[in-house]
Amino acid sequence: DTWFSSWLWQFSTMGWPEQTADLKYFFPTSVLVTGPDIIFLWVARMIMASEEIFGVEPFREVYFTGMVRDMKGRKLSKSLGNSPDPLDVIGTYGADALRFTMVSLTPLGGDIRFTPELCETGRNFANKIWNASRLLMMNLPEEGDEFPFTPVDCLSAPPEHLMDRWIASRFFTTLNNTERALKEMRFADATKLVYAFVWNDFCDWYLELIKTRLQSGGEEREQALRHALGVLHGIVRLLHPFMPFITEELYQTLRGLSERVWPQAQARETILFAPFPEVRADCINDSVEEEFSLLQDVVSTLRTIRGELRISQSIRMKAGIHGDGTGYVEFLKELSPLITRLAGLDRLDFDADKPKGSASAVVRTLEVFVPLEGLIDLKAERARLAKERERLTKLVEGARGRLANPKFVENAAEEVVAAERQKLADLESALQKVDRYCSEIDSIKEES
Repeated sequence: DTWFSSWLWQFSTMGWPEQTADLKYFFPTSVLVTGPDIIFLWVARMIMASEEIFGVEPFREVYFTGMVRDMKGRKLSKSLGNSPDPLDVIGTYGADALRFTMVSLTPLGGDIRFTPELCETGRNFANKIWNASRLLMMNLPEEGDEFPFTPVDCLSAPPEHLMDRWIASRFFTTLNNTERALKEMRFADATKLVYAFVWNDFCDWYLELIKTRLQSGGEEREQALRHALGVLHGIVRLLHPFMPFITEELYQTLRGLSERVWPQAQARETILFAPFPEVRADCINDSVEEEFSLLQDVVSTLRTIRGELRISQSIRMKAGIHGDGTGYVEFLKELSPLITRLAGLDRLDFDADKPKGSASAVVRTLEVFVPLEGLIDLKAERARLAKERERLTKLVEGARGRLANPKFVENAAEEVVAAERQKLADLESALQKVDRYCSEIDSIKEES
């Protein structure tokens, strides 16, 4: 029995048969992490040995990792030559990128199909975090200059500024959901939650939102910078289990800053000893998150209209919003300068009627529109849309034909049929948008 010594591992490594301090402290333990291929060879035997010798179970839970396979579904092995050298992958993409990618792609209880190119996701994420940190550090006063703001832990209480309240609420909401996922051992879900918050909420939105505050100077700038650095400090601690190296580096930078700016802060030698963030329920504000979600939807809709009509980023559009009195309009009016800047607008109206020839979309109970006359070359755009309509029509007819074929539906894999149906739905939605734009352009022609 080649596993004879292994089934004694859980206590023999702690000094057994001597009653050592390690044995008393670490045995029994809480969780065993292993592969499903050795349940009987190792896991069951450890349980039996512990029951026989100590009368207790050696662990409360067992987490079975998935198997790493190649893109053909084959288990990685030396004999097949399909196993990349981890050191080569780390050399190309980085250790954090490999670690984050492996965790984020492995479903609970499932296998992962791996190829090194997948690590681009982790590498891009690391770059995003690094660049966001550099942006904040670039706004710090020079070494030796006075820091005119009072040392504050911005995550210890609800902040005053609306933008800061929003990002604090999003951080603690994310933290709460991430902790729940970790407790349930849904590690891939945990990484996706952190990824979405850092990439979308913090980097793409919050840092963009506070740019004017950072450029304004004075108390407004100091407040924005202080709070952004505080959120970054929380992000680094939250992300450390998944990306230990970049978070250690950033933590040391923040630690040096805390010694320079916040001398009363407890500076710790390594992030390993730093406390994990704690959820503050008083900082979670569902109404603020809902309002900012609306702002994001409006700005994203305006950006989508610009992209679909190929309107240059240098062109300042006019736009309008109609509401139904739900309170959304008043909130958006307060933030209209922000929407104007983020969407690249010349003007944003809330009382003007929608003119004929407007690209429009519905955002919840609001209608968002962009007048097209004078904004685009109507003749050239009509010709382009006609070609696009012809292309989409052929693709829709092809997809409908495949789904109308009983042999395809009955014989193709279920996921293939589902993907084809989703493809058809996306194509039909795109065709409807093109038809709507064509109608709006034609309405301008009729008026003129």
